[in-house]
Amino acid sequence: MDWGTTSRVQRFAEDHNLAVVMPAGENAFYIDHPETHNLYGEFIGKELVELTRKMFHLSAEREDTFIGGLSMGGFGAIRNGLKYHDTFGCIVALSAALIIDIIQERIVNPVMFCDTQEFAETTFGNLDELKNSDKNPKFLVEQLLKEDRNLPKIYMACGDKDILLDVNKDFAAFLKEKSVDVTFEIGNGDHEWDFWDAYIKKAIEWLPTEI
Repeated sequence: MDWGTTSRVQRFAEDHNLAVVMPAGENAFYIDHPETHNLYGEFIGKELVELTRKMFHLSAEREDTFIGGLSMGGFGAIRNGLKYHDTFGCIVALSAALIIDIIQERIVNPVMFCDTQEFAETTFGNLDELKNSDKNPKFLVEQLLKEDRNLPKIYMACGDKDILLDVNKDFAAFLKEKSVDVTFEIGNGDHEWDFWDAYIKKAIEWLPTEI
């Protein structure tokens, strides 16, 4: 409920003729957990899109279908947007928790529940295999480019005081190096709703919507 109660996303979406669907990810990074049958990624990338298109008569075109999120949801948007690249034409990621490259550092001195080794292994599985798996957005980009696939366009934004700024800068630089279509903005702010409310407006304006 955070987006609906804390941001003006409903107003921005209505202004741009955009339907917004908000699934919960239960602090699981929006990826699949086959061992518990919680397939968050598959649900978002396939089932939810198919269901909402039927329920609300939404466009079935890739270029009209987008995925976005913030923090853990920003990671999920990037990962699932790339994994289901045939479904989504654009990805929006605000303050994305792109922690794959630094996950080993985080579990040494955990600050939050999601920094512990137990949480990391429960969420991502064998950490030694993580970088070369489809849970790693960089790995997905490399694979899609090798297969000459059409990647979604990507919009990223992060606050200049956000603890996740460095990993967002790193991923944006990686995308640019690979010639992936990415727009990356750094604005005044921290890991907070004032920043996300301002930049979801910018992100929606960036999307190719019909007004």
